[in-house]
Amino acid sequence: LDLRGRSKYITGEMCETLCDHWGVADDINFKPVKQLIEELCECRKVGANFLLNIGPNADGSVPLMQKATMECIGRWMQTYGKAIYNGRPFIAYTDSRDFIQKDATDEKILYLFRFNPGHSTTGVDVSEEFKEAEATLLKNISVKVKTITWMDSGEDLPFTQDGTGVRVKLTGYPYGRSHCVRVARIITE
Repeated sequence: LDLRGRSKYITGEMCETLCDHWGVADDINFKPVKQLIEELCECRKVGANFLLNIGPNADGSVPLMQKATMECIGRWMQTYGKAIYNGRPFIAYTDSRDFIQKDATDEKILYLFRFNPGHSTTGVDVSEEFKEAEATLLKNISVKVKTITWMDSGEDLPFTQDGTGVRVKLTGYPYGRSHCVRVARIITE
């Protein structure tokens, strides 16, 4: 199948369950929310859909643990859903599991997905001097970057850009917050 010149990529789908079985089962081996969110992001990285199965009770009600898991994923989606729904594979990359996507509705927006962002230390001033050695390199970004901002807090991230790519200082979560995967919006010219 020759796809050269086509505007749409071929999509795929990953099917996952909240525990070890499909449908109703006496199964209490539930997968962690962090794992499910990371799998959702990994699917979107390559343009695949993520089908997450629940096993309702015979009366149609959703068991408490499954409902709570879906609510946690829903809370994450309230913050980062636009990047999941609008994000499409992009050729830029990092030297880690993190990845970048382009927005399908606005060519000037990119999304950086950051796995295991950690936490900032109390009192860290993000306006301190930018140190390249502490920055993450985003390669293959040929467009001029205007701003990089965390979607959850609106915090602007310091960065530099040259012929090798964009170096950005990715801060961790403030104390009391952890969403497993953090997403930054990159605005380009």
